[in-house]
Formats: sequence, C-alpha cells, structure tokens
Amino acid sequence: MRSTTGAGLLGAAVIFGGAHAQYADFTRTTDTVRLTHEVPATSAMTIEARVWIDVACTTFNFEHALWREQKNAAEDKTVQLCSSGVVMYMAGATPVIVWNGPVPTGRWAHVVCQQADGRGRIWIDGILKHDVATSTNVIPASDGSSNSIGAGLHNNSYVVPGAQCRIDWLRVSTCARYSGPTFAPPDECDLIPADSCTALLFTFDEPALSGTLVNRGSLSGTATIGAAWIAGATSPTLGGMSVDGNGNGVPDECEASPCSADIDDSGFVDGVDLAIVLTNWGTPSPKYPEADANGDGEVNGADLSIVLSGWGACP
Repeated sequence: MRSTTGAGLLGAAVIFGGAHAQYADFTRTTDTVRLTHEVPATSAMTIEARVWIDVACTTFNFEHALWREQKNAAEDKTVQLCSSGVVMYMAGATPVIVWNGPVPTGRWAHVVCQQADGRGRIWIDGILKHDVATSTNVIPASDGSSNSIGAGLHNNSYVVPGAQCRIDWLRVSTCARYSGPTFAPPDECDLIPADSCTALLFTFDEPALSGTLVNRGSLSGTATIGAAWIAGATSPTLGGMSVDGNGNGVPDECEASPCSADIDDSGFVDGVDLAIVLTNWGTPSPKYPEADANGDGEVNGADLSIVLSGWGACP
C-alpha cells in the first residue's frame, strides 16, 4: 500500500487513461531512444534517472550509456551506468568522473551525476558516494548533435552498447539540483518537477506500443523509440502497466489504502499486522514501511490504535 501524502502524487507514475507503461525496458544493448534535442551550454549540469539494473556488468569503454550527447571531440556529455559503478564524462577540461560502485541490482535505484562549482558528485539513492574536484567547463551543444537514451554514438557514427536496464524516468537539468551528503530520493509516486532548469524530462508514461515520447522539459525536439537512425537500433519495450481503476488520474498503487490497518495487505487486520507494528516500533524499517500506518514518520501508539480499531476483514 502507498500513501499519497506530501509529494507522493502522480509524477513518474502519471496516468493518462485506464492504464499506462510506467517505464521503458532496455533489455537489449541495441535498444535506444533517438533525441533531436540539443542541450544548451551551461556551467552546471545534473543528470539523473530512476533505474533498475538486472544484468551484472563490470566494464565500460563507452558501454552501458544511459544518456549521451555528442557531435565531436569538443562535445561529449555522457553518463554510463553499470552494477560496478557510474561514469560521468564532460568534454573539454573536465575529466571523467568515476565511482566504482556497487550500484544496486534487482530493484529501483535513484542515480545522480552532477558537475557544478568545480566539483563532480555522484549520489546513489540520496547518499553522496563520490565528490571530487573538476575543472568545470561550459559544454557546447553543436548543431546536429547525436543525442540518445539507453544507447549512444561515438563520433556520430559508431553504435555503442546501451545500458541493459529499465528506466522509470530520466531528467537532464542545466543547474546544480542537489547538494549535501544526503537527501530523500523520489520514488515511483513522487512528483518529478519540470522547472526552469529542466532541459529534458522523460517519464516513459506513454501507452504501450507508442513510437514517440513526450519531453516534459523546456527543449524542443522529437524523441523516437527505436528509430532506424543507426544500423541495428531496436525499440525498448514500454511496460510496467499500472491501473487507474477509479479513473481519477492517480495510479491505484499510489493511492492511500482504504484499509490502512492491513499492514501486510492480506485483506484482514489480524495478529500478523499487530506483530509487524510491535516489532517495527520506532523508526519505520525499509522492509515494512507500512507499519507507519498514519504516515507520520514513526511507528508508535497511533499506528497501534489504527490496527486495533480496524480489526477484522477490510471493507
């Protein structure tokens, strides 16, 4: 069950109609999305995505490109993602920024790469993993840049292997979006804002079998799934269907449960739910966040009261 309190509304799981594809599945290294958008030159850049890696990987060398824009040697913006780490490269005077993992596999993770104020930083799930000095430079955006998600090009001609992963959403920002050692990472129901420094924002919420994607950022251009722009390019699969049973525009999994006392979602409020609350007393555990039945950030007497008052079959 999931609460929609605070920012937990819509966002990466926005629904238009009865069902939608929450993420794009880039199972094959040839799966790619072609972009004609050209990201402007800025002295700060934040590239982030909510991703799921299933395939273990250990090497790079242009492999596992999550997002890339390149025209020539003077322009090469890229983030490469692997279970063994993250690489961010900005052309010119800025060196490759490398963090040697591990990146979680078999679950969703929020990955952030940022260059700003002479620093290169990488956060995983809201925790700062890497912070190094760089020569912050203004990265040009040449006309006709090769720009892609999931796979990319080298020198505008060579197909490079793409990241074998699922992408829930991806945002490229022309500003320093994060600071500090920790922050609360967004989840599948959080609002992903498209503010003044959002150049690209793809949430992959189009209906299954769509051929084009909507950029919710500020840049104009087209985003085509599996376009035949390079030999061997294939289309990622839109999947992860969510249902909006009551037609209110909110995915069912992002709405508050009508039976919040049913901690284990069994359909009954019983001794199991009581035991979960008692054994998770205090700060909610990652395993049973639902023990915080009222969503106030603490498992205490209020949650115990909710369970006891809701005893029996859920309505």
